[in-house]
Amino acid sequence: MSAEEIENYFEIFLNNLNTIKNTTLPNFQQGENYLVNYQPKTNLNLPNTELKLIFYNSNKKMAEVCEIDLLNCTEMKLDFEDYDIFSQNSLLKKYNGVLFGSDKNNYLSITNSEENELVKTLIEDVELINFGKNKVEIDLNNKILNIKIVNPDGRILLIGPGSLSGWSVNLESDLEPSQSEIRTDKNLLTGCLTIYNVEIIQAVLTASQKICEDSINIIRSSGSIEDITVIGAVSDGLDVDFSNLKINNLVVINSGNDCADFSSGNYNIQKIDLTNCEDKGISIGEKSIIKIGSASIIDSKIGIAIKDSSFLEINGLNGQDNNVCIALYRKKQEFGPSFAKIEYYNCRGDEADYIQKGSELVYGNK
Repeated sequence: MSAEEIENYFEIFLNNLNTIKNTTLPNFQQGENYLVNYQPKTNLNLPNTELKLIFYNSNKKMAEVCEIDLLNCTEMKLDFEDYDIFSQNSLLKKYNGVLFGSDKNNYLSITNSEENELVKTLIEDVELINFGKNKVEIDLNNKILNIKIVNPDGRILLIGPGSLSGWSVNLESDLEPSQSEIRTDKNLLTGCLTIYNVEIIQAVLTASQKICEDSINIIRSSGSIEDITVIGAVSDGLDVDFSNLKINNLVVINSGNDCADFSSGNYNIQKIDLTNCEDKGISIGEKSIIKIGSASIIDSKIGIAIKDSSFLEINGLNGQDNNVCIALYRKKQEFGPSFAKIEYYNCRGDEADYIQKGSELVYGNK
C-alpha cells in the first residue's frame, strides 16, 4: 500500500470519528427487543456470564456498571480518557466488563418503525405481541388462537409470566422467501411463534411456514403439551430451550435442518414421529435430560444426537433411511460426555452409531 493510500484511509478514519463524536443521536435499540431484555445471557453471546456491561456518559463522566442481565447496576464516577476504548483491554481487566453504550434506558427502550408495528393483546394472563401486522384470530370461548404470518418480518410472541390452559394455537404462512431472506428478526426472535416464560397446560400447537428460522420456539417455559405438529419448516421445526415440559405427541414432517431441538432443560415425551429431517431428527444438548416413550425417525442425517453433558432414556426407537441412527459426542468444550439408554432398538443406518470416547450408549436388546 502506498503512502498516499495510507493517508487517504487515515483521513476517512478521522472523518468517521468526528462524525461519531458530533452526532446527536442516542443509542436507541431499534424495535422492541424483548429477548435481550429478558435473557441477554443467551442472546448477546458474550465470553462469560460474569462479564459486566458498562454504559458511559462522557459528558457527565458517569458510568452505569451492570450485571449481564441488566437488572443490577451500580453508578460510579469514571473517566475513560486514558483508556483504549478500541481494544478495551483495560476495561476488561479493571471492571471485568465491556463498554456497551451511553445509556442503559435508551438501549432497552421501545422504538417501533412503521414497517415493524406491533400490537399487544392479553390472552388470559399471557401477553400476545404481534410484530408485523400478522392476521390473528382469538376465540376466547373455545380457546383457539389462529395466526397467519403475512410478511417476512412477521413474528408472534407469547410472553409471561402467566399460564395458557387448554389452548389450541395454529400458525401458518403462505410466504415462500428465498434462502437469503430467511433470517433472525431485529428482535432476536428466531421462531415465527415464540413462547417465553409461560406455564403451558394441555395445549395443542401446530405450525406450517417457510419464513422463520424456527417454526415454534419455546423458551424458559414449563408444563404440558398435548400435541405439537410442525409441517414444512424451512430450518428447525421445534426448538425448546431452558424449559421443563411434558409432551404427549410430537410430529414433525419436512424440516430444512433439525426436526426437534432440545437444550438446557428437562423433557418427557411420550411419542415422537419425525420424517425428512435434513440434519438431525432429534438434537439434545447442553445438559438436557430427556425421556422418550417411543420414537420413529425416517430420513435424517443423524436420527438422534446426544451431546454436551446430556442424558437420554428411550423405551423404543424405530428408524429407517438415516445416515447415522445415534451419535453421542461433545460439541462445546465447556461441557462433558453424554449418556443414552435405549431399551428397544430397531434402526439401521448407512453408517455405524457414533459414540465419542467418554460418552456411553447402552442398548437393551442389542
